[in-house]
Amino acid sequence: MKIVPVAVAAAILSVAPSLSSAEGGVKADEQVVLQQILTDKRSVFANNMGLTEKESEAFWPIYDQYETELKAQDKKWFELLNIYARDYDTFTDDQAVSALKVRMQLQSDRLALQHKYQRKVATVLPPKKALRYAQIESRVNNIIMSDMLSIVPLAR
Repeated sequence: MKIVPVAVAAAILSVAPSLSSAEGGVKADEQVVLQQILTDKRSVFANNMGLTEKESEAFWPIYDQYETELKAQDKKWFELLNIYARDYDTFTDDQAVSALKVRMQLQSDRLALQHKYQRKVATVLPPKKALRYAQIESRVNNIIMSDMLSIVPLAR
């Protein structure tokens, strides 16, 4: 099984001009990009999970619930990135301390959300498919976060 969410990475990279210039933030394209990511991500799962009809009936509502909660967390990431981009040239040590705290909390919250839903998925799918879900989710999220964070200039 090879998972190549190219469209997901492309969607994330489409916000690169805003962040890399550290001027405009990501708000203008945020909704379009997020919708494209959600659509492509769902396709990755649909194409790689190998769910039966009965498994699908149990899995997709959990997946949709997870994505709704994840979208709220992603919004917080974009808010943090927008603040950083807006203030990049004048970013202070106090802002850096605050940004670091928020970043660590967001990472912790994301991991807790993943654990919560991996446990839910494990109650409705056979163990190997539950593991497959966790593996796909990790891979896709790692690609998304890596691409998103790679376009953000390092603090100076």
